[in-house]
Amino acid sequence: MKKLMAIIAAALCVVLAGCSGEKDAGGTGLDSSEITSGAVTEENAPEKTDEAGVNGEAPETAEQPTADAAESSEPTVTTEEDVPQISATMPEANYAELVSAFANSYLGLPSEEKVYIFSDNGKSAEINGGTYYGVSCYDEYDGTLYYMCDFYVSADGSEVYRRYEQEDRYAILPEEQGYARLDPTRQTPDEIFAAANGLYMLFDPDSNSAVGGYDESSPMEFNGAVYYPVTNELLDTKAELMDALSKYFTVDIINSLMDTNKFTDVDGALYVKSCSGGSVSPNYSGTEYELTTLTEDTAVFTRYDTYNFEAGETSEVETEYTAKKENGVWRFTVFPSAW
Repeated sequence: MKKLMAIIAAALCVVLAGCSGEKDAGGTGLDSSEITSGAVTEENAPEKTDEAGVNGEAPETAEQPTADAAESSEPTVTTEEDVPQISATMPEANYAELVSAFANSYLGLPSEEKVYIFSDNGKSAEINGGTYYGVSCYDEYDGTLYYMCDFYVSADGSEVYRRYEQEDRYAILPEEQGYARLDPTRQTPDEIFAAANGLYMLFDPDSNSAVGGYDESSPMEFNGAVYYPVTNELLDTKAELMDALSKYFTVDIINSLMDTNKFTDVDGALYVKSCSGGSVSPNYSGTEYELTTLTEDTAVFTRYDTYNFEAGETSEVETEYTAKKENGVWRFTVFPSAW
């Protein structure tokens, strides 16, 4: 038995000597100066010993962990710095982009071609049980932004309302348009003047026939005259009247019409002045309209009124109207009075 133990010990010495020699022969090609200082710390560095050969003892080697020890070691902990940080606050929706996705005609803006400026205004409103977010619309001219109106859009961009500040109401878009906007490139002269004359004749001092309805049972006295509330739903507020007029006439023409005091408003409701009623010339036969000139920014129309007299005599009166296109919007700049 002792002989067997001596043989095993001798064999073990040979193996250990062979492993040591192989290590010295292969190496890593790096000397101690090439090892970064962070690779080994004071705590886990092996205890320093005398160089080999001192006292005839080999330096002790660090004990290697066993497989069981590796499995029982604590798992690696990932620090907060190692994990990409995700913001808990989601970016706010760009409601201006949602509104700008709608066509200008859908939004009821004056020009289909013009690029309007939309900006989130930070407001919100509860409309019919839903929450909608405010967007202000501006018209840019010569580097200056001019405020037009506010829109309110749903969070998903599926619905949009227009805000009418003076009337304190919201109108879902697209609105029912009582008056198509003047556009001589798309409308016939008859279509244009059916609307333009109808609006202009609202201010006829001798007739209220163009108003389309008013309530004589609820008169109101104002500045020595009697006024009746307008019942035409397309024109029963001042805001609606001004919006309709702006589709056909310049500000100067609108101001001259409003200066007649034919209309007044009380708490947002529109009232029309009482009239005695007008008359039409018995010789009047009819009217025709013609677009006589059309350029990129100017449209000239001619109106032909025909009158028939006794003995078969006929008279024709010509009247000329001019519309201009400014900032993509057509409006009459010359519209002779019919009275």
